[in-house]
Amino acid sequence: EGGVDPRRSEGEARERFRYVSGVATRYREAGGRTDLSGVYVQGTRRFGAVSLTGAVRADNWRATRGFRRESELSTGASVLDLRPSEAETTVVSARLGLTRQVGTQQWRAAVYNGFRPPSLNELYRPFRVGNDVTEANSALKPETLSGIEAGWRYAVNGLSVDLGVFHNRLSDPISNITVGFGPGTFPTAGFIPAGGVLRQRQNAGEVRATGLELSARWQAAERLTLTLSGTATDAQMRGGDPALKGKRPAQAPAYLLSVGGDYRLDRTRLSADWLFIGESFEDDLNRQRLSPASRLRLMAERPVTEALSLRLSVDNALDADIPIQRTADGIVGYDNRRAVMLSLRWR
Repeated sequence: EGGVDPRRSEGEARERFRYVSGVATRYREAGGRTDLSGVYVQGTRRFGAVSLTGAVRADNWRATRGFRRESELSTGASVLDLRPSEAETTVVSARLGLTRQVGTQQWRAAVYNGFRPPSLNELYRPFRVGNDVTEANSALKPETLSGIEAGWRYAVNGLSVDLGVFHNRLSDPISNITVGFGPGTFPTAGFIPAGGVLRQRQNAGEVRATGLELSARWQAAERLTLTLSGTATDAQMRGGDPALKGKRPAQAPAYLLSVGGDYRLDRTRLSADWLFIGESFEDDLNRQRLSPASRLRLMAERPVTEALSLRLSVDNALDADIPIQRTADGIVGYDNRRAVMLSLRWR
């Protein structure tokens, strides 16, 4: 199989900011455009119980039409007018995979590389949470990944188990890097209050990650299915700023574990999924800890007609505190509280 893959993203942010006594004093417009054009070819060849898969693609990425304008709301006077230079990069990525089927077992291995270009937000739009300010960076380049993985799959009599290990190296990861602490005045960002932090999106060294993945499904009874899945990852920053060496990348939990079940009660389907989230950090210096948390989802669905069914779902059923954000001065942002939804589904 071969093909082409063109994509275009274009956006603009318009916002009031720099509030004083609850009143906005400045207005910002920022945005730009990115284009990604790729060509790819991929194929699979079988040799008895062995299957070989390969893929190669080349992508050209361009960032154009970037701008950022800021003005005083009271007078309309311009205080900032940036026109970033255009950027262009061509990246080649590939994957080679091998699988071998032996009875009820399957063994697999793969080597690969890939990339992710910066988003419009990362390139052009700054943001503020509490007293923490994160600046955009129009000079960002795509981050690239190379890795290797191996796995084993077993399936027999209603039981399937999938186990895998991987090692990845992420070069030039786009991260929110600490630039300075408030109080103080900084170029472009302006004044950062006491207790606040200034960060900027930057390509920062590299990340080395080694991990284990597990998923299992068991048909325990005619009407009962149990599931288990999880990932444990040891990820560390390397290279770049010595202050980041050995630190865990921001917003990267140490583990994720999900335990679930599905039960058929007459014509009603009942299901539950309990997700456990390990410790992570909000910032690159690992000072702002996000504590472990869990989320329980419940669902019941019953058909009304052959094509129509009624579904009741409860997200975060235990109304748990799930931290997803933390500022330098200790303000914690949480994920959604308990949410109940009743819906009709047509099939």
